[in-house]
Amino acid sequence: MPQTSDFAVFLFLDRKKCGSQEDIVAMFKSHVSYGVKDSHYKMVGEALLWTLKQGLAKEWTKDLAEAWSVC
Repeated sequence: MPQTSDFAVFLFLDRKKCGSQEDIVAMFKSHVSYGVKDSHYKMVGEALLWTLKQGLAKEWTKDLAEAWSVC
């Protein structure tokens, strides 16, 4: 059964036209099949932001952090 945030991500990507609808549906289904849960999104998001901050070092700005945090 899809999690609430899975469906929210699907709707967000569809509205933003981030790929074809077929690609978005395939990604949605793959997340469901992996067993992704709502609680995973926050953890993965925090890890992604930390990784970007470490990798970009001095180039990481408040504006970049805000932009990457919107989604």
